[in-house]
Amino acid sequence: MEAPSDPVWTEEEERLAMQKYREEHPEVTKANTSLVDEPEFEPVAFDVQGMKIGHKLTEELSFGLAGPALDKGKGERMCYESIEIGRVEIMIIYQFYNWKLIGVRLSFESEDYDTLIDAYSQKFGCRPHMTDSGFLENRLGTQFQNEIAIWETTSGPFRIEKYSSTVTKGQAILENPEYGRYLTNKKKRKTQNLSDQL
Repeated sequence: MEAPSDPVWTEEEERLAMQKYREEHPEVTKANTSLVDEPEFEPVAFDVQGMKIGHKLTEELSFGLAGPALDKGKGERMCYESIEIGRVEIMIIYQFYNWKLIGVRLSFESEDYDTLIDAYSQKFGCRPHMTDSGFLENRLGTQFQNEIAIWETTSGPFRIEKYSSTVTKGQAILENPEYGRYLTNKKKRKTQNLSDQL
């Protein structure tokens, strides 16, 4: 009698199993949960409009970026600018803390996703290190398959999603560890402030 062999998973079964695992274990990243060995790759250097993570917020730079008037002169502020490259419009949101850049988020039309992937592939000199997909559902219950591309950068994972909060807008996020700590601490401060006032 032959010993039972390991089950052979189709790519779709493997993808669904990984998706389910990531949903059940959000603290684990895709890079270390792969069912198949992924090739090693060199992180790429990240910058946006010539600024890198850690870039100092100066008055000159601050003057060129839009942001809430209440934040003027503060070392913790969110600034933004809208740029157009060819026919692609991108809103860039910069998060500064202690007068330095710690986070970057981009917003764009979902139809420009492939163009953005090609542009970043050219900028970084390689195609995305990882790709993923998932499903989003709108208020009417219609499902859309999301496409996600990820590059490992020297500043953390850079993730581009075809769809974000709506199916007409995509987003890109530089998942810098310092930005993650900033958001966690900001939430704690907000919760503490609210608790103190109750």
